[in-house]
Amino acid sequence: MGLFKAIGRVLWRLTLRYRHVQPSKVLWAVQKQHLLLRLFFVDRQRQLENIACDVIYLSPQKIILKSNKRFVPDVLKGERCSLYVKIPHNITEKYIGVVNPAVRHGFLFKARILANYVDPASKECIIELTMPHSYVQRDLQRHERVNPTPLMLKEISLWLCGRRLPYSPNELQKPAFSYHNGEANPSVQLINLSAGGVRVQLDKLEVTDNSRKDLKRPMVLHLVLYKPMRKELSVWVVCTCVKVHFSSHLKILTLFLKFVRVWDDPDEGGRGWLPIEREGVPAIECWVDNDYCMLLDKKRLVSDELSHCFGLDKGKARRTASCNRGR
Repeated sequence: MGLFKAIGRVLWRLTLRYRHVQPSKVLWAVQKQHLLLRLFFVDRQRQLENIACDVIYLSPQKIILKSNKRFVPDVLKGERCSLYVKIPHNITEKYIGVVNPAVRHGFLFKARILANYVDPASKECIIELTMPHSYVQRDLQRHERVNPTPLMLKEISLWLCGRRLPYSPNELQKPAFSYHNGEANPSVQLINLSAGGVRVQLDKLEVTDNSRKDLKRPMVLHLVLYKPMRKELSVWVVCTCVKVHFSSHLKILTLFLKFVRVWDDPDEGGRGWLPIEREGVPAIECWVDNDYCMLLDKKRLVSDELSHCFGLDKGKARRTASCNRGR
């Protein structure tokens, strides 16, 4: 009897790719591409933070996840939960069969926890869930926010322009703050990124009346991000500062910058500085939705933001990445 069940599970997995879009097919693509799922605890929203999980097993009846976040065995048994994942367009097209580029690539599922326990060998938390029967396609954020690792960022430069915005980036001199790939002590660090803006840290700015005035005026930001296949994305944007946080103890200034204009090069048929609509910068949105996930999977690194928000052990994730690359 056990042999027939095992054969049935193998056949079920083999036929997933050729079925209509359903939760099991989406989760199969998530497992195959090593994408992270977000697990939300519906019954404990005020007690437990959301966590990131890997899919390690699928069957018609259940899905098994693993996470570095530990819980008391079976403390979650029987409770409701939600799963969320945003899948790059090229993966939804190849493995799930969704070919409409305008469709939302965020998938939200409802499930119930069957059991949770700690794996004796890996010391990771294993969570067993019921296989969801339906899903909703939606994006939980207008602009997905990610934290590029140093391996994904080639260059970031920031100019405080004062009263006058340059006619083109060619007019700009040396940036006030910059980082180039491999630089040991950069004056600016990229904390997170979305199609609508960035959060950066400035390590060498003394807060004075003049600097406060400069922060209230438009700034120019140049980003160069790596893409798969040794390609790069270079973007020039004008930003406004919507929020400032200064740590007097660490002497670090954190800026929350919103993109308001993007450079459309006239030499290539563009129109100069173009206003940015609610959708944000299309090139960055495409990078976040597609290239970021592919680079994250290729390097097997978990971003700082995911580590912070979902309770992952970043050091362990990086050690695991090194081991995987060494094999």
